[in-house]
Amino acid sequence: MTSIKNIQYKIVSSEDMGMSTYSIGSDGSIKNLSTGNILKPKFIENKTNGRSYSVIDITINGKRTRRYIHKLVADQFLPNPYGYECIKHKTDDRKNNSIYNLKRISKSANSMIGHKERKSVNNNTGERNIHKVLNKKKNIYFYRVRWSVEKKTKSKQFKIDELEKAIEFRDKNVFNY
Repeated sequence: MTSIKNIQYKIVSSEDMGMSTYSIGSDGSIKNLSTGNILKPKFIENKTNGRSYSVIDITINGKRTRRYIHKLVADQFLPNPYGYECIKHKTDDRKNNSIYNLKRISKSANSMIGHKERKSVNNNTGERNIHKVLNKKKNIYFYRVRWSVEKKTKSKQFKIDELEKAIEFRDKNVFNY
């Protein structure tokens, strides 16, 4: 581990990142040891939970692959004595991948955090299985009907002025009323 401007770097020697071609900084920076360049992260939306995270595209054994930066930092710098599977951003700023903004939590604790966020933020219609959602790119709201079929989540979107249509769809197709 080397220290550069109070940032600690660890050379990654795990199979997951290839043969020691990258080092990870305690601030979340990733350095390519072959070129000496700090790699520029991307900020993308996770399709599973709709949250956005910093990711890095790297080459492992000649193949391009994408990794979540917060997971790489936690694996190198945060001890995991209890075997927790999830990483939480303490300030909810998912662009800040410093070790001081990350902590390990259990899967059940992470699930409870997500449930509280969805219940308090998204389900503001008062209707079961219908959520008012903001499309951040277009800066418009829409309604989403969500339901599960054989452990898979399905959804259908409706324009913001179509709440009655969304309720009718939900009652007919989701609850089979």
